[in-house]
Amino acid sequence: MKHVIATAALVLLTLSSASADDLRRQEKKGARPFLMGVTAMPYDFSAEAIEATQTFIVDNTDMVAIKFDEGIPWEEAFQNRNTYTNGFEKSFTDKSKFPREKKVFLSVTPLNKDKNAMAGYRDDGEHSPNPDPWGRKDLDDPMVAKAYLNFCKEMIRRFRPDYFAYGIEVNQLAKTPAKWKKFVPFLRDIYIALKKEHPQLPLILTFSTEAVVWDQDQAPAQRKAIQEIAAFTDLMAVTALPYIKEQNPAKIGKNYFQQMAALAPNKPFAIAETAFLAEDVNFIGIERIGKAAWQQDYLRFCFEEGVKLNAKFIVWMVPRDPDLLAEKVPPPLNEFFKLFKDTGLLDGEGKPRKAFELWSQWLKYTRK
Repeated sequence: MKHVIATAALVLLTLSSASADDLRRQEKKGARPFLMGVTAMPYDFSAEAIEATQTFIVDNTDMVAIKFDEGIPWEEAFQNRNTYTNGFEKSFTDKSKFPREKKVFLSVTPLNKDKNAMAGYRDDGEHSPNPDPWGRKDLDDPMVAKAYLNFCKEMIRRFRPDYFAYGIEVNQLAKTPAKWKKFVPFLRDIYIALKKEHPQLPLILTFSTEAVVWDQDQAPAQRKAIQEIAAFTDLMAVTALPYIKEQNPAKIGKNYFQQMAALAPNKPFAIAETAFLAEDVNFIGIERIGKAAWQQDYLRFCFEEGVKLNAKFIVWMVPRDPDLLAEKVPPPLNEFFKLFKDTGLLDGEGKPRKAFELWSQWLKYTRK
């Protein structure tokens, strides 16, 4: 443990020595180390919105991020049927509408939306109650491991990703120690099995930055948990929504990402998903101030840290504000949409924000 702490401290010291002049020289060279991607989430259910999102991805990204965190078809996957309910198959079809020439970052997870237990059932609905026998099982059950491994293999077959996350924000489960104890060997077994079959495919676990940075009571346990499973991910890939805690990016610690990278100093770094408010929001009674200039400042911070950390990729969560989508989503899911509704690089009318101007500038840089 002392060795790990000393190594992490050295990494942080080295990273912090990168000066503003270094970053300006990097921009002057017109180079960046990372791929730039967005999620494939459209701003509306309409065919027009889906097509516009595809066009945005074609014109403004290197990579598309596709995420399935709606539950697992445990029974079908266990039987290795490779076909699922009509509702789930439609979801596959909708999320498969992306430009094939782009790099693909695919994410799935065996956890529920709260990241505190095993995922619910994915049938025509999302996270439906698990039927027997799955409702009586947990992450230490061999049947669960077999079903999830089959599901991961099928997802890789369907999407042929360049990067594959087999767990999303997995460190959140460490807040429930009894569950975490079962989860660690589960991740080990899935990683080993997938790596044996796909040795060249980067297999990833993503980690919530907020769970480590903002909750000081949980931080020591979170860092320990991440280090326990660092061997089972090929990248230190993080998710980050810092505006939930800090509205002004100038007040975000300069080591916000660096301290995450230091938890696995021998792993390449990546930002698997991030966003920042450009407009004010009231989310379940929590008010947050959003400014387009602040959003641009935060994106610049991501890029600068991406250079310092030699990041593999940076994914911005929302291409365009999903205002139209939010109007059609029933409660209580509509409250969830408010959390990121005003974080798009384009606003609700499709007009570019300041952050998009910065995004376009960096996209022109050559990947080194």
